[in-house]
Amino acid sequence: QASMTIYSKRPNLVRQETKVAGQFVINGFDGVTPWIVNPLAGPPRPIVVSGPQADMIREQSEFDGPLVGYKGRGLVISAEGIETFGDVALIHLRVTSLTKQVRHLFLDSTTYLEVRLTTEQDKVKLDQEFSDYRDVDGIQVPFLIRTSTNGVMQSELKVQTVEFNVKMDDELFRIPKGS
Repeated sequence: QASMTIYSKRPNLVRQETKVAGQFVINGFDGVTPWIVNPLAGPPRPIVVSGPQADMIREQSEFDGPLVGYKGRGLVISAEGIETFGDVALIHLRVTSLTKQVRHLFLDSTTYLEVRLTTEQDKVKLDQEFSDYRDVDGIQVPFLIRTSTNGVMQSELKVQTVEFNVKMDDELFRIPKGS
């Protein structure tokens, strides 16, 4: 078990702090530079991330989901049809990013809420399932997110609280000094 706090700010700032074995693994994106501090993998100093890992952090840092303003963000979305997940009919959308990363987004055909997001890269299939939606300030938020890799459960994230419109200084998202 681990505890995690995620800070997000428009347009694409993100910081994730995960407490594991009494230590904090922190990663962030300041809109330009993706970075990580991981004392479990070596000295606890900030490291700038590059390559495919950096691309993934950049794409995950987008504040809104893939359907919000998708054309302006250069995303291409195509409808792939209707599929079932359990007893729910899902709308299957294929989302392709500027870097040609393909994600498959599945929406509940009744509520249009995201049920599953699948990404495949280098023969690795990553699935995220979203459920237990609750109203927070008029916005439906999933309070349970399950992640699996190649069909094997990796994590289950149970959200405790969500707050919107919290004032945050942009400095929070910048790579810590000493990098």
